[in-house]
Amino acid sequence: MPQTKPGPRPAKPQPRVQRNGASRTAAPAPASIVSRIGAAAPRPRLGGGGPVGSYLREVRSELRKTVWPSREEATKLTLVVIGLSIIVGLYLGLLDLIFSQVVRLILSVSGGA
Repeated sequence: MPQTKPGPRPAKPQPRVQRNGASRTAAPAPASIVSRIGAAAPRPRLGGGGPVGSYLREVRSELRKTVWPSREEATKLTLVVIGLSIIVGLYLGLLDLIFSQVVRLILSVSGGA
């Protein structure tokens, strides 16, 4: 069965705006629940104001968006990194050994030390 492309999403309904002057003379809105029960205790802002506080708030926001790996996934990836590091280390050590022997051979043939 072929997949079909979904159609366009329907537009979200927008609130109606009254253009006549009646809305300006209407009674004031009832008091909100916050004004009736009192304002909530202010939350301490991380880092205060200024550029440092802004930076810390942005860092906190980005850390909340981060998807952290599970413990199993982190363990597997760590083992992969350690294994590859060992393989690359052995490869580079072998190359170093080969090149050092080639340089010693060249120096001994040319009459060096």
